[in-house]
Amino acid sequence: MNLKRPLLIFLSLTVLLQISDRLLFVLFPNYLIDKNFSATAIGAIFSAAALVLVLSRFFVGKISDIHGRKKILSLGLLLQSFAIALFPFLARIWEFAIVKSVNELGITLEGSVEDAIVADTFRKKIRAKILSKIGTAYPIGRALGALIGIGVTAYLSVTQGFLVASGFVFLALIVFAVGFRSKETTHYRGLKFSFKHYSRRFRAIALVGLLLGISFGAAYFTLLLASYVVSSALAWHSGRWIDKIGRGNVVVIFSLIFSLFTVAYALAANFLTLAIIMLGITASFYIWRIAFKTVLMDSTTRRFRGEQIGFGKMLSGIGDMVGPLLGGLLIDFVSLPAAFAVAGAFGVAAAVIAVYAR
Repeated sequence: MNLKRPLLIFLSLTVLLQISDRLLFVLFPNYLIDKNFSATAIGAIFSAAALVLVLSRFFVGKISDIHGRKKILSLGLLLQSFAIALFPFLARIWEFAIVKSVNELGITLEGSVEDAIVADTFRKKIRAKILSKIGTAYPIGRALGALIGIGVTAYLSVTQGFLVASGFVFLALIVFAVGFRSKETTHYRGLKFSFKHYSRRFRAIALVGLLLGISFGAAYFTLLLASYVVSSALAWHSGRWIDKIGRGNVVVIFSLIFSLFTVAYALAANFLTLAIIMLGITASFYIWRIAFKTVLMDSTTRRFRGEQIGFGKMLSGIGDMVGPLLGGLLIDFVSLPAAFAVAGAFGVAAAVIAVYAR
């Protein structure tokens, strides 16, 4: 099987979606200010929609085992593109709530099955190398999105900016739907869930994703462009030495490195040390992410892969949601250093469990 074509498809998919994501990150503040929506109303809508859809990743993964993954991912991209294009034409909070939910649904459909498709496409022996290449595209896409976002806000209207973001997602849909050729075998089974076919290793590594998600969300507020560039360079060649060191070992090592940089964040005394620490956090997280996804994929069984990866995605999503909330509570009611200390502790806990999962 020629693997260059699917690799290029997933590289393109990652870059295009991250460009759109960063564009929305730049556009939404201006959009919300223009619409005069209260912070409470927006926060409630975002949190409620995110919670329901994060929990549904498990279910979506199960559905992909039954009916196929390509159509689910394609539908997710279509819903995202459609919803983003509608944002600038909304005037009422309930309209925003509905369209935002559609967008989140699309993200959930796409994100829940993408890793399962990658695991189906690339055999276990070469996954670390493949994921290192795809992992490189992630920060590159974000960096490009940030740069494009600056240009969009400077030269285009908010309406045009949303259309540009929608266009990138739609282009990703075309690239994937037309270019990716799937020979997946579906399993027409009932929707009954059972943890009996989840190995001890899989359950442990999924828990690692939850803990690092909390740690990352509690400590990781902003990025320097240099962090994206350096992270991309490290990620591109990481597949080789991840296999040499051992995939599980890399998860352990970089969980600890990430935790050390997180705790050091609170000790930064000037801009230079802050920039170095931010670079360390970003780079270590991206390397950890490549190794983690490889081990997670390796721990699944093909028959239940969508369901199992959906479960792992659900735990990671919960961690991503709990992290910022926990960080905010600690900053408001304890102190800023406490937030970083607790985030570091979650990272250490993840490393300990990762040792168990090797």
